[in-house]
Amino acid sequence: MPDTGEIKLAKYIVDDLFKWFKDERNSQLEPVWRRNYDAFRGRYDSAALRKWKATEGHGWRSRVFVRLTKQKVVTGFNQVMSIMLQEGKIPWDIQPSTMPMNQAGAVLDPAFAKERCDRMRLQIKSDFAHAKADRVFMSSGLEKALYGLSWLRGPVLRPFNGMSVQFGVPGLNQLYYSPELLQQFGRHTMTPNKVYRPVVENPGVWNVFWDLENPDHNKGHGIVVRDMMSKGRFLALADVNGYDKAAINQIAAEFRSEDDGSGEDDDSFGPDREKFNKRKRIIPVFTFYGRVPRKYLIGYEGKAKTQIRGLSSKSDREVEIFCVAAKAKNARIIRKPVINPFPYRNLYLAKWEDLPLEAGGVGIPENIEDSQMIINGLTRSMLDNKALSSNLLLAWNPRRFAPGQNKTLYPGKTFEVEEGSEDVRKALDFFSPPDNTRGTPEMINLFRELADHESGISRNMEGQVDSKDRRTAYEMSKLAEGGNKMIGGTIRNTDEGHTEPMVLGHYHYHMITNPDEGMKGDFSPVATGYQTFLDRSKRSQDILSLLQLSLSTQFTAQFTKVLPFLRELAKTRDLDPDRFYPSDKELKEEADEVAKLLPQPWMQEPSVPMPGQQ
Repeated sequence: MPDTGEIKLAKYIVDDLFKWFKDERNSQLEPVWRRNYDAFRGRYDSAALRKWKATEGHGWRSRVFVRLTKQKVVTGFNQVMSIMLQEGKIPWDIQPSTMPMNQAGAVLDPAFAKERCDRMRLQIKSDFAHAKADRVFMSSGLEKALYGLSWLRGPVLRPFNGMSVQFGVPGLNQLYYSPELLQQFGRHTMTPNKVYRPVVENPGVWNVFWDLENPDHNKGHGIVVRDMMSKGRFLALADVNGYDKAAINQIAAEFRSEDDGSGEDDDSFGPDREKFNKRKRIIPVFTFYGRVPRKYLIGYEGKAKTQIRGLSSKSDREVEIFCVAAKAKNARIIRKPVINPFPYRNLYLAKWEDLPLEAGGVGIPENIEDSQMIINGLTRSMLDNKALSSNLLLAWNPRRFAPGQNKTLYPGKTFEVEEGSEDVRKALDFFSPPDNTRGTPEMINLFRELADHESGISRNMEGQVDSKDRRTAYEMSKLAEGGNKMIGGTIRNTDEGHTEPMVLGHYHYHMITNPDEGMKGDFSPVATGYQTFLDRSKRSQDILSLLQLSLSTQFTAQFTKVLPFLRELAKTRDLDPDRFYPSDKELKEEADEVAKLLPQPWMQEPSVPMPGQQ
């Protein structure tokens, strides 16, 4: 079958761009992602797990995997989320402008602009609440800590099925309603309804492929989101507006209905999807955001006999579009290409730790990879040595035994030695290897401290209090300060990569599609997560400065209540003050107990003096 304009466009997206993006990601990012995931899960059974010395886990040898990486990842994730979601909501705001861009010198009434801004803010908050955007935000945050980056997509229109409650008089047209009729005969009824709302989604790092040549994902050739759909879910797309029903049915017909597990191997699905990647009933669907040559779009118009709005002979050589393709034997366009009206793609990338001029980010597991590996090796060697030194071994001299003896030991076991052997110790002897692990725990603690510095997440942040920690309070304070700076960098990356673009996308969506003109205006989105972090850091510094000033002289120190300072300082660092310091109630109870142990003052009853006494 000759390639039509539609086939050429689909082949360019799926067989050219997607394959290019997939091969680059496979060689540059996926090996690190797999090591990070295996370290987080503490797994030895991954085929790609080569750095964890899997050969040490055979037979009697220990297979222990110290969950240091998981502890650091979860703690870092909780630290960021505790700041970003302090009230359970994503930290953002929008600010109105009273000066229209296209009207020089014109100034709007501030109250008028504020009222419109408040209505737009309320609408976006409603979008986020219905879509449970805070949960999506948390999911992307854990991915960011684990893989070094995460994606959000939105706004995306999704159907919501629900029930609507209506009030009226059964069997009577609304035109004839009257207050008396409604009062006497009105009834509540429920009917199912379906509404489409803009939502925010986390497509998952394993499902997104992009041009790694450019560190800015909005400036590369494009982004492809691959979604593996079951046949029923794929056929349901035919009922969604904008999708080509004939193309969907044709692709579905090319797939066999049975699941024979004969699909080709593909490592790009990620660890959690590997068991599904050979299923024949899974159909790959590719959502594309990016640039394509104008000639492919012109060819598509000729085949589909439809015009693409905004496409003309004066368009650039490459045109920024959005479309959806799927592939069976051949790749086909299943959703008509649409020219992107915005200067950005509605997929938003944020990184845990950003490196200049690199497309990928650095996560916590990558930072502590060497420490994790060494701690695993030290722990395994210590357990293996303990297994040997804590068990007796048998030295056996077969010449001293009668024929047919075996070395199996059990309680009450008897051995028959050769005739004339006077000392049984010459036939067999028990011994135990020496325990050489005395310095191993110190080495493990050393590399745990290195992991604290490498990740910026100390054990105090994890809620651990080590009485044997040799670090001074000043050193621990500096470590916590360095960790806060790293957390602050992650929060700023999240503000710039996820929060602001996500709010901006919803604002633009409502500016174009919402019929309510009373909410439209010139507004600017603002992410407030980093500012919240700075405010809390400043409060911590202010408390420390005031405490140091109060204790600097003997006169002010005698009037200083140190414990309230320390409790407030613990709160600013996301630590439970009750874990480290007694509460006022506990202090009062302790004082009462001490008072009970003190000797009571002797009280003498007045008595009548005896004769001869004064």
